[in-house]
Amino acid sequence: MTPKLLAGNYAEEELLETFMGVADQTDWRKPIVAVIPLRMFGEVATAVEAFTATKLEIVELLPEQMVRVRADGYDARAVKDD
Repeated sequence: MTPKLLAGNYAEEELLETFMGVADQTDWRKPIVAVIPLRMFGEVATAVEAFTATKLEIVELLPEQMVRVRADGYDARAVKDD
């Protein structure tokens, strides 16, 4: 069986795993605040947008090619739709 592909030609299962790596563990709908390797930004941004319909942004460059990122999260998307 062929895996379902989401945005960016990533498999749904792969994006879900990536998203859950940065999502709030108590409530996935909350804003995203995380530190990730810069090289992972594209995949993480695709996952966040696929599951929350919000944009991931880099808010701080950190040592050793790491970045602090944030996105409004699913709850913010729900407010915008009202």
